[in-house]
Amino acid sequence: MSRAGALPGALGVVHPLHRAPSASSAVASAVAFVTTLVVAVLGLDPIGDLCAWFSGAATLGVVLLMAATSLAVIGFFRRADGRQSVWRTVVAPGVAFLGLACVVCMMVANFPLLVGTVTGAWVIGGLVALSAVAGAVRAPFCERADRLPTSDSE
Repeated sequence: MSRAGALPGALGVVHPLHRAPSASSAVASAVAFVTTLVVAVLGLDPIGDLCAWFSGAATLGVVLLMAATSLAVIGFFRRADGRQSVWRTVVAPGVAFLGLACVVCMMVANFPLLVGTVTGAWVIGGLVALSAVAGAVRAPFCERADRLPTSDSE
């Protein structure tokens, strides 16, 4: 993501010998530590609250991404050469999108049950929505993946 410009470039640097993403690993560890510290200071249950909230956010995020991917398939094949069947290019991804959209609606309607609290549902749901908006705003400014160097060409 740092190569595409979505994250700072320093996070994409790998160790010259081990080829491990040391900087990004340190940032991920720091975020996990701060999150755990905040949970402890607020007196929340790390399993009952933290895990429920983040697993709910992850589940909602993945289903939203799957729905968006279904729409992207339709958009991609509208610009393609037309050698694929209508079933593969419109019908199947369209049905998938409709089904996933129904799942998203059910998840949103029952999100307090999924994450355990109404307050948590608003906070986590808001963060998921904010992430989607931030990604949509940032995406046009990122480089396309097909223009990025591969690890073989570096």
